[in-house]
Amino acid sequence: MSEDREWLIGLTLTCIGVFLLLFVFYLGYGEFVKYSSTPTQPIDFTNIISRLFHVSIEIMLLAVMCWVASILLARGLDFVRIGRSARREIREGESTQTS
Repeated sequence: MSEDREWLIGLTLTCIGVFLLLFVFYLGYGEFVKYSSTPTQPIDFTNIISRLFHVSIEIMLLAVMCWVASILLARGLDFVRIGRSARREIREGESTQTS
């Protein structure tokens, strides 16, 4: 029963990680489109600095979200692998007992 639980936890973490990665890429693409379609404005130092800070904060947020998503995805795949190996050991044990 625990191998099914590990497999289910792994599958859940993997799905959450994939969904979060797709969401991060969607947000990143939205920011790219938003800043690539803005018309050029006259050069103003304070405007450039404020936009630079805003963009850097958004990039840091997306990077942290992507990092967390990759950790969830890796841990989910580890759990799936553990669940598969536990199932395989149980099947091998059952086949040797019946022989």
